[in-house]
Amino acid sequence: MEIVLNAPGIRRAMEISVRAGEGDEQTLQERARKYFLEIASDFDEGWLSIWEKVLNRLFSAIYNDFIIDQSGIAKIREIALRMPFVTIPCHRSHVDYLIFSYILYKHGIPLPYIAAGNNMNFWPLGSIFRQSGAFFLRRSFRGNDLYAEVFATYLATLLREGASIEFFLEGGRSRTGKMAAPRYGMLSTLIRAYQENVCDDLALIPVFLGYDRLIEENSFVTELKGIPKKRESILDVLKNMRVLGKRYGHTYINIGTPIFLKAYFASQQKNFADMTYDERQSLYRNIGCRIIREINRASVITPVALLAAAFLCRAGKESSEDLLLKTFNAFYDYLDHKKVNLAPALSAREKALPAMLELFYDAGYISKIKRGNGQEESVVYLLANDKRLNLEYYKNNVIHHFLPISFVSACILVCRENKISLSRIEEGYGFLKRTFRWEFFFEGDDDGGMAGALLYLKECDLLNVAEEEGIWRLVDEGCREKLKPFAGLIGSYLESYWVTFNAASHLKNELMVEKAWLNYIRTLAEDMYEKGDILRVESLSQENYVNALKFLREEDVINFAGSPGGNSDEDCLIVADETRMETLRLRLSNFMYCAKT
Repeated sequence: MEIVLNAPGIRRAMEISVRAGEGDEQTLQERARKYFLEIASDFDEGWLSIWEKVLNRLFSAIYNDFIIDQSGIAKIREIALRMPFVTIPCHRSHVDYLIFSYILYKHGIPLPYIAAGNNMNFWPLGSIFRQSGAFFLRRSFRGNDLYAEVFATYLATLLREGASIEFFLEGGRSRTGKMAAPRYGMLSTLIRAYQENVCDDLALIPVFLGYDRLIEENSFVTELKGIPKKRESILDVLKNMRVLGKRYGHTYINIGTPIFLKAYFASQQKNFADMTYDERQSLYRNIGCRIIREINRASVITPVALLAAAFLCRAGKESSEDLLLKTFNAFYDYLDHKKVNLAPALSAREKALPAMLELFYDAGYISKIKRGNGQEESVVYLLANDKRLNLEYYKNNVIHHFLPISFVSACILVCRENKISLSRIEEGYGFLKRTFRWEFFFEGDDDGGMAGALLYLKECDLLNVAEEEGIWRLVDEGCREKLKPFAGLIGSYLESYWVTFNAASHLKNELMVEKAWLNYIRTLAEDMYEKGDILRVESLSQENYVNALKFLREEDVINFAGSPGGNSDEDCLIVADETRMETLRLRLSNFMYCAKT
């Protein structure tokens, strides 16, 4: 505290506040001290042995095993001997930080100080977390320069002292199962601290944490239905003690390729000190997206996620055992071709599928019936409609690996003829990438992804290069059926955006705050679902609507406008370009054919 509060940056911030009339020097010193105590960890090693005993029992009670990337852990150990490091895991569950710290502790690696939102600073666990290595930050620093300076100086001091840090780039837990858009506040603060020479080098280490089953699954589904998130409390923790009576399968820990800031900045064409504000913001975005993509690359394909994808690639409730097996195998073959990380259980997929079907049955996701009699008897699985959003979460764990082939398949299916030009595929692929840029993270211009998907379909004898230059041809009409499952993986997103675009068209003359827009979109979606205009209940997702509105704002189709009469503190939304809105709506409607599978 003495080091931080006497730092030159804190003194300058207080002098500015005094000149701005925000208080005298003594008042501001006390305020800075209060901020420090609100933020700082008060680490007590005595808690380590307690946590070890508690977590030994907890994890053995709810998880089958931890599947750990041992070479990645060895890499962290080697880095820890040379420099401070920052671990940046994906954020799926409240147990993320418990599990990762537990793994590091068991492998003899110094534990990082963990950044936690102020929402976790509730009695009595806030004090326990603080003494266990957590430090707390507010969701927004806006309008409070002194608080921001105390926080930045605290981080810089930790790094200068050789401590390591852990934070979640997504901010909060992903409610959808895929990586959420990065937030750059912590990342930018750490980079600025490094640039102030608090350490010779700093490693940013992406970490994938994944689960066969998620403890918070049902609460996330509730939030996606538009019900507001509740603030955490001790009562919520006690309610979650019910998890002790359930098993949640395996947990997976994979370590991505670290970014070493010394080498990274040496490769930049411009010194950080000479960069403009916009150039620095671009740099933060580039590093953030690189971390997100590296976490995706390190992700593990679980049997639960693969089976969820096989069920949800079709809008119908029924899946025959034979069709489900073919789809599961088609998805597996594509992932195996891409050399992604497969869970050990998938090494014997002929055993994995029956085991997962039994798990889905026991969890209430599916039921099964037998049709026919005697030798003609077959099994049909019925997917519970109210469980599709649960399975959407697990499907989204793996959807980033399927995006190239899903987009290409959708572009081919949009064309009703068996021949399609490469330029038309490229145009459709580009449209889908632009439209869903708030949903997914793509590698650069992603040309390799599209080309790789076309080549794979050719190797599978689904596509051929036609006699005409630049033309692809379906081998036969039956190939369309084999492409539909791949295209169907983005069906929920096509439907969610289709609803949002229709809502925007209806509201073109309305001036409403974003919350009211979202309420209208949800009401329209429920109406369209009842009428059969959209077929997937998982497309009724609040998160998708929010991202669709971000896309429309970025395209300048809708804009913020002042509130009527100035009676609201929140700006309203209004359609700014009706022609562009209708063009996008009609363009997306062409892809809705793919969502009808």
